[in-house]
Amino acid sequence: MVEALTIYGFAIGLFIPPNTSLILGSGSREGEGGVASSVMMTLRNVGAMLGVAVVGTIAVQVILGIMGGHYVQAPTPDQLAPGFHAAFLAGMVVCLIVAGISVFISEKRERSGAGD
Repeated sequence: MVEALTIYGFAIGLFIPPNTSLILGSGSREGEGGVASSVMMTLRNVGAMLGVAVVGTIAVQVILGIMGGHYVQAPTPDQLAPGFHAAFLAGMVVCLIVAGISVFISEKRERSGAGD
């Protein structure tokens, strides 16, 4: 468990700072940094909320399927594990798709001249 959290921490540390710098540096004029920051934080929060909702829905549907569609008693760990497994697999698939898309996105920067 500690190893997985350590890897997660390194991955976040390697991704967030350059990503934030790229987004905030995308504003070409003064004053656009605030707009870029607002859009970035809005998308980050919406993504987090939708991610929790989708992953939770997948887990609950799988657990209910195992329980026969009836929630009569609290599920046992043996009934919970497949639901969490399916939810994490779905999250992994989404992450791999997004990583694949990001490989094909090219960054185009405009150089401003001294007279701007």
